[in-house]
Amino acid sequence: MRSMHVFSKGSLRSSIVVVFLFSLFAVSLIGERIAAAEDGGMCVPVHAKIQSTFFAERCNSPVGLCTTGEITEGGLLNGSTSFVALSMSPAAGMPGVEPDTTLSYSGVLKLTTRLGTLTIRDVGVFDTARGVFSELERIIEGTDRFFGASGTLFIYGTAFADGTGFIGSIRGEVCLAH
Repeated sequence: MRSMHVFSKGSLRSSIVVVFLFSLFAVSLIGERIAAAEDGGMCVPVHAKIQSTFFAERCNSPVGLCTTGEITEGGLLNGSTSFVALSMSPAAGMPGVEPDTTLSYSGVLKLTTRLGTLTIRDVGVFDTARGVFSELERIIEGTDRFFGASGTLFIYGTAFADGTGFIGSIRGEVCLAH
C-alpha cells in the first residue's frame, strides 16, 4: 500500500510562496497604517509595553501617588510617561464588598513621544495583595501630531516584588484627527 502525500513538492512550494507574499502584504499594510496615522486621519491599534516606577519627591498628587516611566514596543506611542493620581479609594470604593487591599484610583497620564504629547484620563484598580492592576485610559487631548486625537487604551500588569513600580501591557487604539 502506497502512502499518500497531501502536498506535492510543487504545491508545497506554491503554498510557501503564497504564505510569504501574504505575510509581506500584511506587514506592508501595517507599515502603511502606522505611516498614515503619523500623517494623521486614521486609527492605529496599539500593542505596547510600559514600565514605571513610583516616586514621592516633587509628586503633585493630592493622594501622594505619582509614577514616571517608559513605553516601548508601541510604535507611535514609544516615549516617556508621567502619572499623577487625583483620587484613590481603598476597597475599590466598595467597603464590605472588596478587601481594603484593593485600591481604585483615577488621575492623569501624560505620554511624551517624538510625535507630541497625549493627555489621558486614567482610572484603575490595583490589587496590592496579589500585585496586579488593570486600567482604562481615555485620551482627552494631544499636541503636535496628536492634536485632536481620541481613543481608548487598556493597561494591565504586575507590580515589582519590591513595590517600587510595575510592568504592563498596553492594548487599544489611538485615532488621529489630521
